[in-house]
Amino acid sequence: MAVFTLPPEMVSFYKENIEFVTAHAVDPDKRRYANKYEAPRHYIDIDHYANEGENPFEIMPRYWKDAVEKFTEDTLQAYGIVPWHVEKMVGYLTYAFKNNDANAVLRTSADLGHYIADAHVPLHTTEIIMVS
Repeated sequence: MAVFTLPPEMVSFYKENIEFVTAHAVDPDKRRYANKYEAPRHYIDIDHYANEGENPFEIMPRYWKDAVEKFTEDTLQAYGIVPWHVEKMVGYLTYAFKNNDANAVLRTSADLGHYIADAHVPLHTTEIIMVS
């Protein structure tokens, strides 16, 4: 569906390549088992950073450098880095477009779509387990 909501000047390229993007949207999950750095790119347990009554989105710095300074990179990796990885992937996609690298555009688009989707999965955004 995302392809059909793109600006008109982008639709034809992505429509022609929709099968590639669809087929490769799962590639990041496949890499989770082959690359030890991959898993934290899929989630963030944002509630880990806040105490009772605090808003974790106010506590967590927006920029990676500031977050590392406040919490350490090891801690961030342990509780997920999806917001910063999405930002990094946007940079890669911009670079691929600027260099007219269609293969990189397609691969990066498929990966980026996966990470954005994961960032919207409730179980990928919190470590709290509700038990009734």
